[in-house]
Amino acid sequence: ARCKCNGHASECVTTRSLEGEERQVCKCEHNTAGVDCEQCLPFYNDAPWGRANSTHFHECKACNCNGFSNRCFFDKELFELSGHGGHCLDCAGNRDGPNCERCRDNYFQREDTSCIACNCNEIGSRSLQCNSEGRCQCKPGVTGDKCDRCDNNFYDFGAWGCKPCECYGPGSYNNEPKCDPSSGICQ
Repeated sequence: ARCKCNGHASECVTTRSLEGEERQVCKCEHNTAGVDCEQCLPFYNDAPWGRANSTHFHECKACNCNGFSNRCFFDKELFELSGHGGHCLDCAGNRDGPNCERCRDNYFQREDTSCIACNCNEIGSRSLQCNSEGRCQCKPGVTGDKCDRCDNNFYDFGAWGCKPCECYGPGSYNNEPKCDPSSGICQ
């Protein structure tokens, strides 16, 4: 029996099944696989599979996962938008995106390209996402890179932020208004 290779092989090889049957299979080229070279090799899904012909090889192309994954699938919608259809899976290093090109939600990218958890305080932050320097966006009266404490002259750390102390300067120690960060009692 002849083998049909969809234009992706210049030769066929004989293989023997477990039952001892001999069969012709394609020696696939162009990063294709399968008995008849009818699919792309794993990780070669950046372009759609196609039959090769005399004018176009339809070579399967490797996905670009920026070194953070070795698994991908062909994404038709992504291909139509960008001309590249390789959608990466299981990005390592807390990365995300079709090409593992950005950090996952609630992570930020350092200069060395590693992605670090934001660790924003759930109570004191407006969002769990931080900026590019790892600083969180704090609620009113809250401070700290992770928004984990009341700012000076604020007290009662809670879901709405911290309340202003409203201490009177001339009656305070060294004429500087200051209160206890838990109770709000002026000092």
